[in-house]
Amino acid sequence: MKAILVRLTEAALLAALAGIPGCTRVQPFEFVTFELANGSLGQAYADTIRTAGAHGTVTMKVMCGQLPPGIGLRVSHHDGVLYGQPTRAGDFSFTVEARDSCPDQNPDIITQGFAITVDSL
Repeated sequence: MKAILVRLTEAALLAALAGIPGCTRVQPFEFVTFELANGSLGQAYADTIRTAGAHGTVTMKVMCGQLPPGIGLRVSHHDGVLYGQPTRAGDFSFTVEARDSCPDQNPDIITQGFAITVDSL
């Protein structure tokens, strides 16, 4: 009789366990970014809203408030990427909702407030 050795990566193991009823997460789904960089009117802007503990596809959206005009939000892996060129100076506060699609039946949803100040030149 031959022995078979199976190696699972941590991600594969967590994905397999996510489908088991009653399975608990190794790490909670949470934001790990709490402050964002300020920007300057008409200058390129980039910052990242990082999350940890996601097991599925992460989606993000602005729930209330607004991003500075000229700034967009897209998801890359499990993080939100803010990018663009601010077209208006001022203080902008907004709340981001992040949703981890795993488990599918009851996705984890978290929210966090952020602020960006755009200075005029």
